[in-house]
Amino acid sequence: MSELRHLPKSVPAKDFEFTLDVTGKLTKERYHGTFKCKLPNLKAQAQIAKYKAYLNAGYDAVLDSQTKNLHHMVAYCRHTITKSPLWFVESDYGYDLFDVDVVQEVYTEILALEEEWIQQVWPDGQLS
Repeated sequence: MSELRHLPKSVPAKDFEFTLDVTGKLTKERYHGTFKCKLPNLKAQAQIAKYKAYLNAGYDAVLDSQTKNLHHMVAYCRHTITKSPLWFVESDYGYDLFDVDVVQEVYTEILALEEEWIQQVWPDGQLS
């Protein structure tokens, strides 16, 4: 219970917004737009795990690490992004793109915002 004394008086918002402007390494296409996302609650975390398992189709042991990583990022984006540019939705949350670096950029931005939130809630790093 002592760690609860270190919590801030109010929890910061669990919704985030960021703007992306990146050029794909393979196609050299420019992707830009504003994204809104949310911190994944227990239900979203379960949905992420289920969708990733669906994409892996039971082949976890034989899929290469890049494919499994892509599946994780796509599943994560699908269940944390609440609003995004049309190109992102139409590309099935990046799954239909040729530029994996674009998906990586979106995913990394979401994780950075989540990390910032955790630092606000647990400034001394004592997440338990």
